[in-house]
Amino acid sequence: MAMVHCLVEHYTGAFFVTPLMVRITMMLSCTCLALSSDTGGTLLLIRFLSFIFLIGFQASLYADDFYLARWEWNDKDLTDVGWQSPGGDAIGSLDLRTYSQMVSTGGQGGYGIFVYKDTKAIPGSLSLGSVLSRVLEPNEISTIETFLGRRGIASVTVRDFMWDMVTIYSDPTGVTASKPVIGKLNGFVELNLGISGIVKSEPFDDTHRQRTVDVFKADYRLNKIDGVSLKDLRQWTARMMQDLYGIVDDETSEKLLPEEYKGDKWERPETVLLDDFNRADNATLTPSAEGWSWTGVDDNFTILTNEIIPNDNAGASVARAENALSSADQSVKLNVNVTGSGTRKSAGPAVRLAESANTFYGFEVHWSGAVWENRVRKTVAGTQTTLFTNSNNYNAVYVEAKFEISGSNISAKVDNVEIITGTDVSITGNLFSGITGRKGDIANVVCDDFNASDIAALGRRRMKSGFAR
Repeated sequence: MAMVHCLVEHYTGAFFVTPLMVRITMMLSCTCLALSSDTGGTLLLIRFLSFIFLIGFQASLYADDFYLARWEWNDKDLTDVGWQSPGGDAIGSLDLRTYSQMVSTGGQGGYGIFVYKDTKAIPGSLSLGSVLSRVLEPNEISTIETFLGRRGIASVTVRDFMWDMVTIYSDPTGVTASKPVIGKLNGFVELNLGISGIVKSEPFDDTHRQRTVDVFKADYRLNKIDGVSLKDLRQWTARMMQDLYGIVDDETSEKLLPEEYKGDKWERPETVLLDDFNRADNATLTPSAEGWSWTGVDDNFTILTNEIIPNDNAGASVARAENALSSADQSVKLNVNVTGSGTRKSAGPAVRLAESANTFYGFEVHWSGAVWENRVRKTVAGTQTTLFTNSNNYNAVYVEAKFEISGSNISAKVDNVEIITGTDVSITGNLFSGITGRKGDIANVVCDDFNASDIAALGRRRMKSGFAR
């Protein structure tokens, strides 16, 4: 797989690589390996087929236009207020805002990088063109520095600028700049602009690991302030050791934990939450059969005939499962009824919910009144931003909405078919999962079968002390 990533990076030059292209290239590579026993000849054949395949996509990929612009406040529908891309029709985005900019409401928004299929007139923006390998002019660098309020940006190309903003110019706390892209051992750190595809991908090396550790330490301190239990923090620490170092022991925890909390240690994690809602009707979510409870972060859901419906018709209903997962890398599933009627309604899984604040990522299967849409949004301290959206037609009564986040990579699936991918660096370190939805004005949306787990199970661990685990 590392070979394929290198080939994709080498041959694409100025062009985006979509996840489908990477998968097909990998299939071609595997076929070549099966057909040839000559290592040198196989590598040449892989390179040739990869090159031919990717060149075939260049004409269609060349049309995307990139802009550095401000997020736009959308309050036209008072039941669905929040930040969106300029015009609301971008096909990809990268949020460059600080925490304070994300939680603000109305007025002039912070900056992001937005991708459109065609040239777009955006007042007060900087057009970055359509070629990622294009060298930035000195006046463009000056404009970027003015827009972002920082000096000394040394990025050479458009691609370098996007990548540098979430690596070398990032802030692990999110206070002075956007957070960095993060990853895990034996994987890749990617910048993915949604439908457009992967801007850049690098192997998870020591530099990316240190950035990920710095984000973990900042999040750990915030979780202590928020009152996350020591048990939950210990399990999270064990998961992060495995993800970042491949080793779980006291020596490694010393490298990972913040200096003032090194005595917190670690524990073996628990990883799965299930709720089928098969219990008495109630106006709010009662405890699950497993014994853990639900909290209405922003309104709640109603249990009705062993299923659930959102309560709030003036905004979002958000419920948090009050049993932390062992990782901020999470997979959450929810069955959603997709019978269309009324003017609007939605529901879906939520990941990385905060212990106390109304902060999370949500994937909504949304009925607009005419078509079904898939929407990925983030809410930071109650302020919503729409990150990615597309339309879909469903041929079933129920679909399984699955939402996953690993590092900075977002994936939304319907019936196990990936329909949205992207990168967002804003919300990290939150260990809770949940559900989100919006009540229909005529017919409500019905949901069932909640399932939440860590992305991957903890592997073998090495223990060096007698600490009880």
